[in-house]
Order: sequence, then structure tokens, then C-alpha cells
Amino acid sequence: MSTQLQKRVLVVDDDAGTCELLSAVLEQHGLQVDVASDGQQALDLLRKTSYAVVLLDLIMPVLDGFAVLDRMGEEGRSLPVVLVVTGADRDAISQLDSQRIQGIVRKPFDSEELAELVVACAEIRGR
Repeated sequence: MSTQLQKRVLVVDDDAGTCELLSAVLEQHGLQVDVASDGQQALDLLRKTSYAVVLLDLIMPVLDGFAVLDRMGEEGRSLPVVLVVTGADRDAISQLDSQRIQGIVRKPFDSEELAELVVACAEIRGR
């Protein structure tokens, strides 16, 4: 298996089922996956571990995805972010700084499209 596909991905979502599904899809494509159920856990992991890509839900308890993006910027973390959103998040997405966002995946998502996007982001990050 390609070493580029041995990249670590952080999945951040408060829905355990979504985290399990995302993890399974990404692991099938050779990626290592860590999971955080809220924004604070995500920031804690980002400070301890190097990631190629972050998959980020916007609406979560404790610290939402907007705050995570802000803190990542404040801390100088420039890794690719893929938003995992519902249709209800559409207005909120328009308020985001698009330079930080490498892709948007809408729930329910197509597993292959998601995997292709994340693998592509991980490969770009690995160059």
C-alpha cells in the first residue's frame, strides 16, 4: 500500500454513527482515523498529533466547527479541512473563509466520493 495513503485523518462529529461510518470508509482506503465528538476534543488532538486532513462537522456541543476553524487559524494550523454538513448548514457555510476549506461533503454522503476527496487532500498534504 502506498505510504501516502498511510496518512492520519481526524473526524470531528458529535454523531457517533456518522463517526463510525466515516472511519470505516476512510480506513478501507488505507487512512488512519482518529475521532473527536466535539470541537474541544478536536483541538486537543490537533495539538498532540499530526494530521493530513480534518473532516469537520459545524454544529456540535462544547465547541462548534466555526470555533475550531478560528482556533486552528489562530494557532497557525493550515491543514486541509473538509466540512461534513447537512442541508440546514447551507447558510452557515457561506459565512466561512473558503480558503481554509478544501471540500464540502453533504450528509447523506456518497462513500466513494468522500474517500476520493479525503485521499486527494491527504496526498496533496503529503507532497
